[in-house]
Amino acid sequence: MINRDLRRKMNSNMHLPGWALIRLLLTATACLASVAAWGSAELQNDAGKVNSPSGAEANPRPSPDESTAESAGTAFPLPEIIVTRRRARAPSSVIVRDVTPADFAAWNAHTVGDSLTYVPGVNVQIGGSSADSRAWIRGFRDRDVLVLYDGIPIASGFEGTVDLNEISLTAVRNIQVMKSAPSVIYGTNGMGGVIDVIPQTRVDDDYLAGGAELGSDGRKLIRASAGGGNGSVSYAASASYQRADDYSLSEGFDAVAYQPAGTRVNSDFRRSNLFVSLDAAETPLGHASVFFNVSDAEKGLPPEAGSDDPDFERLTHSLRTTLGVSNRFAHLPLTAKLYYNSYDSDLTAYTDASYGEVDEIETAEDYSLGGKLYATLETSGHNQLVISGGVQKDVYMAEGELENGNKAELATWTLAVEDQYWINDRLSLAAGLIHTYFDQTRLDRTRSATNPQIALAWRVSRPLSIHASAAQRTRFPKLRELYRRRWGNPDLKEQTANNYELGLRYEHRPGWSSDLSLFRSDVDDLIERPNRDSLYQNLDRVTLSGIELASRGWISDDLFAGLAYTCVDAEEKLDDGTSRQLRSRPRHTVMLELRYRLTADTLISVNSIRVSGLYDLTGDGVHTRVPSYLVFNARASHAFAGRWEAYVAVSNAFDEDYVQRLGNPREGRAWLAGIGFDF
Repeated sequence: MINRDLRRKMNSNMHLPGWALIRLLLTATACLASVAAWGSAELQNDAGKVNSPSGAEANPRPSPDESTAESAGTAFPLPEIIVTRRRARAPSSVIVRDVTPADFAAWNAHTVGDSLTYVPGVNVQIGGSSADSRAWIRGFRDRDVLVLYDGIPIASGFEGTVDLNEISLTAVRNIQVMKSAPSVIYGTNGMGGVIDVIPQTRVDDDYLAGGAELGSDGRKLIRASAGGGNGSVSYAASASYQRADDYSLSEGFDAVAYQPAGTRVNSDFRRSNLFVSLDAAETPLGHASVFFNVSDAEKGLPPEAGSDDPDFERLTHSLRTTLGVSNRFAHLPLTAKLYYNSYDSDLTAYTDASYGEVDEIETAEDYSLGGKLYATLETSGHNQLVISGGVQKDVYMAEGELENGNKAELATWTLAVEDQYWINDRLSLAAGLIHTYFDQTRLDRTRSATNPQIALAWRVSRPLSIHASAAQRTRFPKLRELYRRRWGNPDLKEQTANNYELGLRYEHRPGWSSDLSLFRSDVDDLIERPNRDSLYQNLDRVTLSGIELASRGWISDDLFAGLAYTCVDAEEKLDDGTSRQLRSRPRHTVMLELRYRLTADTLISVNSIRVSGLYDLTGDGVHTRVPSYLVFNARASHAFAGRWEAYVAVSNAFDEDYVQRLGNPREGRAWLAGIGFDF
C-alpha cells in the first residue's frame, strides 16, 4: 500500500501545473493564432487611437465613475510598483475587479473591509472571536489571500491575516482584486487571490478634502486629506478618526445567554489612522518614494451569544505601522522596495460579563521586514520578461502564548520569473514560475516549493474576450498555525492548490461590462481546524469549484446597475465516505446594485446582498446550516456649492436578523448622515 506522503507527492506531480489544461492551452494557441488573424485588420483601423507612436499607455486608468472590471495592457496584471513600457491590445488573462472612490461613496464605505463586501467572489466575514473584518475569496480563507498595501504584504506575521477595518479609505486611490491566477510576481501566499490596496501617491495637483459623519449607536467619523506636487516632487497626507458604541441588534433578535435583546454586548470600537507619503520623480537614483501608515484601534470582542462559557475580552491596544521605501532606477530596468511592518497588541481578558475585573493581559509584538527586487526586460517587440526576488522575516513575541518559549520566527525567500508574449493584437500567452524557500527557524527545519502557471487570453472581437489559466500555489503554515498555545501544530505540512479558470468578458459600452468565470481548485493538505477545540491539521484533498457571473456599469447616462452571482462548492470528504460543504464558505451569494442620477447633483444608490448555503459548527461540534439572509442598504447624496456634498444613508434597511457565524448576531438597522468637501 502506498503511504499518504508518497501518494500526496505523486498526486502533486501528476497535477503539478494542470498538464491536461496546459496541453489544451498550448494546442489552442496554435489554432487561435491563425483564427485570430481574420480580425486583425479590423483592429488595425483603430491603431492610431489605441497605440501612440511614443509608446504611451494604450489604456489609461478609467475615471472613478467608470468602475472597470478588467485591467488591460498586460497578459498578467502586475503590481503597481512595476511600470511596463509596452502596452498591448490583447486582453488580460485574469479578470481584475477595480474598486474605485465612486464605489466607496455609493456603498458608504470608510474602510477596506467595507469596500470589499460587494465585490463578486469575495466573502467579507467578521470573525466571531476576533471581531476582525476578513476577506475570503472563492472558498479560500483569509490566510490564503495575499493583502498588499502599495505592493507590501501587510498581514500579521503571526496570524497571517489583517483586520481590514483598520485600513482607512481616506488615503486609498483604488483597490484591485485578482483571483485564481494572479501574476507570480506578486509573490507567495496568493493561493486564493490578491487584494492590492493602492494608496494616493504621486500627486500632481494640489487638493484638500475632508468630511464628517454621525449616526445611530454613537457613530462618529472625521476624515481629512491633502496633497500636492509640481511634477517632480509630490506629497500626500491623510488622517481619520472613527468610533461607535455597541451596535443595535435587529428587533427580531431573541435574547439568549450572555446576549440580551437591544444592543450587542461589548461591540464598541475606536480607530484612527494616519498616512503620509513623499514622492520624488527625479533623484540621482531614479524615481523614489516613501510612505508611512499607522493605525491605532481599541475594540470589544463580543461574547458568543448563547454559549454556556464564553470569553470576556477586549482588544485594549492595537497599533499597526507600515513603512515602505521604493525606487525605480533611472538607467536600469530595476525596481526595488524595502518595507517594515509592526503590530503591537494587548488582549485583555476579564473574569465575568461585567468587564470590571481583569483576569489577564496578553501582550504581543509582531513584526515583519523584507525587500523585493523587480527586473523588467523587453526582449522583443512582442515579448516581456519580468524577474523578481524577495525575502521576508516574520517575528512574534508574546509571553505565555506559544507552546514553548516566548518567541518564534519564520523566513521566506522567493524567486519568480514570468514571460508575457503577445502573439498578435488579439492573442497573448503568459507563463510563470515561482520558487519559495521556507525556513522554520525555531525547529531548524527548511522546506521549499516550485509552482508553475500558464495563461492564455484571446480577444475574439472588439467587445468579447476569452481567457484560460492553470496555476499552482503553495502556502506554508503561519506562526499561529504552527506554535499557538492550544491550537498550534509544528508538524503541519504546506498546503498546495492547483487552480484552473476559464472565463469570458463582454464590454457592452465604455464603463459597462459583463463577465463569466468557471473555476476549480484542488487543494492538498488544506490547513484547517476540523472543530473549534482541535489543533490545526492538514486535511485530505479538498475541491473548491464554482461559477462567478457579474455585470455592472453605467447602462445609460443616468443609471448604473450591477448584478453578480457566485456559487462555491467547497467539498470536504469525511472518513465515512460522505462529503459536506466546508464551514464558513457560503455556497450561493447574490449581489444587486443600482445608482440613479436624480438630477445633475443628486445621486441615489442602493445595494443588497443575499447569502445562502453557509455552514458552521455549534459549540458541541455539530455541522449546522446557518439561515440565509438578505441585507439591503441605501444612500442619497447631493452636491452643492461646487465642492461640497451632503448625504444620508441606511444600512440593513429591512432590519434583517442574521449571523455569519453561529453565536455572533450582526448589526440591525443603522442610520447615518454626513457632509464632505473636495477642493
